[in-house]
Order: sequence, then C-alpha cells, then structure tokens
Amino acid sequence: MVPETKLYKNERITELGIERRCPMCGEWWPADDEFYAKGKNGRRLYSYCRACNIERGQKQILKLYPNCKRHNIIEPIPILR
Repeated sequence: MVPETKLYKNERITELGIERRCPMCGEWWPADDEFYAKGKNGRRLYSYCRACNIERGQKQILKLYPNCKRHNIIEPIPILR
C-alpha cells in the first residue's frame, strides 16, 4: 500500500509522478530536485522552478546593485524552457 501524499493546490499527480506548477512561468515540472531547488531545511522544494529562480535572482541583483560592475550583468544568462 502506497502512503497517501498531501498535495498542494499547485501540484498534481500524473504518470510521471507528482508535478508542480511554477507560479512565474506557469509550466508543470516533475516535483524533484532536478527542476526545483531544495529549501534551506533540505526537505521542501522552492515554489519557483530553477530557470525562473535564476531569472528572479538576476532581476534582484540588478535592482540592488544597478551601478556595480561586479554584479552588473551585461548579457542575461539564456534560459532554456
């Protein structure tokens, strides 16, 4: 007997297993650490997929350090979807 898993509103069960929906891009990805980064405690996954998390981080860096050469990203990292 398989233990019942609690699904959140942004999760669904498919033939691949549990999938999560990224709130930024709206894509459904398998709920594992290949597509979602793990939280600080190592158990839960972030809400945003890895690609969107990188994009959010770049925007935050540009917002915090607009004139800093070290943090200024001339060309954003291409994100494959």
